Amino acid sequence: MTSASSDRRALAVLALAGPAVGVATWLIPASHHIVSWRDGVPGRLALVASPWLLALAVVLGIGLAGGFAWWWWSGGRSLRTAAYLLAPLLLLWLWAVPYLPWLPAQLPLLLVLAGPIRWLVLALALGGCVVNAIELGLLPRPTPTWPGRRAVFAVSLVVFLGSGQYVKQTQGFGGDEPHYLVLTHSLLVDQDIQIENNHQNLDFWGFHPGELPMHYLARGRDGVIYSIHAPGLPALLLPGYAVAGHWGALALVGLMAALAALAVFDLAAIIASPPIALATWAAVALTVPFGLQSWLVFPEMPAALLMAWAALWIWRDPPDRVWIWMVRGAALSLLPWLHMKFSLLLFVAGLWLAFKLLRRFRLVVALLAPIGVSGVLWLGS
Repeated sequence: MTSASSDRRALAVLALAGPAVGVATWLIPASHHIVSWRDGVPGRLALVASPWLLALAVVLGIGLAGGFAWWWWSGGRSLRTAAYLLAPLLLLWLWAVPYLPWLPAQLPLLLVLAGPIRWLVLALALGGCVVNAIELGLLPRPTPTWPGRRAVFAVSLVVFLGSGQYVKQTQGFGGDEPHYLVLTHSLLVDQDIQIENNHQNLDFWGFHPGELPMHYLARGRDGVIYSIHAPGLPALLLPGYAVAGHWGALALVGLMAALAALAVFDLAAIIASPPIALATWAAVALTVPFGLQSWLVFPEMPAALLMAWAALWIWRDPPDRVWIWMVRGAALSLLPWLHMKFSLLLFVAGLWLAFKLLRRFRLVVALLAPIGVSGVLWLGS
């Protein structure tokens, strides 16, 4: 490539970067709507600002780009480096694509560029400028520091609590969720798991304003109705429900999800490295099904937390303290109380941990004793 050709390319980039910024600025308040769809062609309606504002924004963009190029050149630096620095701003022309008269009608997928994805385009453009500035030595090269346990837990908690509150305010509590909350209410107010009076009193009206048939198979002794749902999850949700009702119970589910996500990160960090641990945490905690379960009042998330902890206990060197293993055994013993299907998880985790402690008999007893007691009570219930 000749020097003259390189200079022409640099001038072209500088000439286009300014208008790109101006057009994108003009389109910030704009919106695009599909109002009809006939013969495979969308009928489009675009709401944009005044054309005079477009002209003003473009002129200002050109002025800023020209002023920057002059300042850069007067400092004895090459216009090629200025073009290299500003080249990522050309991505902002993508903002204008959905508002073109013909192309988006032929390729409707391009209309996504008028939605939230345009902010990703802006982030890529600005990020590219920062990367180029680092390459040119204008900004110091950052030393990468990977987020630690506190950051992972904080981000997980904010994401799970925020998404949970948003989704439930939009969709409400459905499926088996109201039934678990009715059980929680009964445990708190009546100190029992007899649900008939709670349904008669419409105690569920605050989180399920509508009909809610009782989930039961048959009346028990003395004609009492007990829910078919296990009482383990309602018992765990009691503190949150006592403080803030169903929103407090939902927040507890989010907290358990954040703790489970932290355990996933810890296990990956022990096995591999901080970058891999961060990628593992994001791949597990911020995707389906983990992310969805973080705002569902179902027993899956407490069970996931217990199994994540069990995986950590299996991988780490076992502490030589009896009370720690009694607490761990008591925690794992909650699994069948969450749902009958989790009894298999208890069997596998308990057996594996007992095998790991095989040469320390007192620790094996400390682990299995609370599991045995809980198992007898569970079978008797």
